[in-house]
Amino acid sequence: MISNFSPHRASIPLDSVIKVFFAGALTSIFAALVIEPLLQFVAGVGFAVLGMSLKSPSPLAIVLLSLWMAFVVAGCTEEVTKHYAVRGCKLPHGLASPR
Repeated sequence: MISNFSPHRASIPLDSVIKVFFAGALTSIFAALVIEPLLQFVAGVGFAVLGMSLKSPSPLAIVLLSLWMAFVVAGCTEEVTKHYAVRGCKLPHGLASPR
């Protein structure tokens, strides 16, 4: 079966790749300085409301905090940064798809 796939069908010019790379690098620095501490503060408040002490944490508190840090803090920061880095760049051509 012959495919209609062309190797250059989804290629992006090198200057656009470099622009998006540096935009992502700059926004990720600020996101790491702003978004991550806010989400960590929310976790601390949440643990205080639930009555879990972080000074002598139980195994359940350790697991919940690890899951929060791994999936919510890191995931939110990374995905928000990627979204605004690509959306904020003025590219000379439109992106055909979000992939």
